[in-house]
Amino acid sequence: MMNISAVIVSYNEGELLDNCLSSLKTCDQLLVVDLGSTDNSMEVARRYTNQVISHTHELVVENILPDVLDDLKNDWFIRADPDEVYSAELLANIAKCIEGNPSAAIVKIPFQYYFFGNPLTTTVWGGIRYFPKVLNKRHVTIRKQVHMGPEVENGYQIVQVSHDDMNAVKHYWVTSWRQLYEKHWRYLQLEGRSQYDSGERFSWLKLMQSVVKALAFNLIKYNGWRGGFAGIFLSFFHTWYVGMSWLSLRQYQKRISADK
Repeated sequence: MMNISAVIVSYNEGELLDNCLSSLKTCDQLLVVDLGSTDNSMEVARRYTNQVISHTHELVVENILPDVLDDLKNDWFIRADPDEVYSAELLANIAKCIEGNPSAAIVKIPFQYYFFGNPLTTTVWGGIRYFPKVLNKRHVTIRKQVHMGPEVENGYQIVQVSHDDMNAVKHYWVTSWRQLYEKHWRYLQLEGRSQYDSGERFSWLKLMQSVVKALAFNLIKYNGWRGGFAGIFLSFFHTWYVGMSWLSLRQYQKRISADK
């Protein structure tokens, strides 16, 4: 067993949760936070742990994690999602990385995105990507803002597990068209405030520049045009998301101005 906790926030993802929890069972604490699921998520969770917390529904995980840190028995924890599967090799690499870096506060780990069961090799979601999924709760601040990421305490650092053929997280990112839309629509509802709080301000010029850049990056730099239907579709889907994020900022700015 590893002296590390795993916290998994779930909402109607029972079909994915089983594989996720099974892959993390060597962690000496599994904490499942359920957001009011109406499927078999609670039943699946209780097969693996008696630590299942009910939480009011939130749009994104960033709004929930700060509320459950006191329920974690270990300083180090993995912030896993139900659509992720961790290999034994990766968990061993994480343990070694923590032991070998006493000043670490965050460990970035390799991810492979899957689109309808197939690994993505093109677009901004393709290939091996790294995410700060392993954190020390004593030395990071988790902000309740979408895509902002945790903040590291002064004197501590971010380290990274090197990728090999056996240790990337299998991230079953999209399994249905409905899931793809609902997942990104949730984030869009928060993008405006997040961008505004980070100092960004809307302009039509910035929107157009960002949209053109996103499409070019996906199709050309990240070889979306070589990825068949998935590559081309996701290139345009990401471009749509970028444009909608700017419109979300515009809408939020208008609300702020109206309130003043």
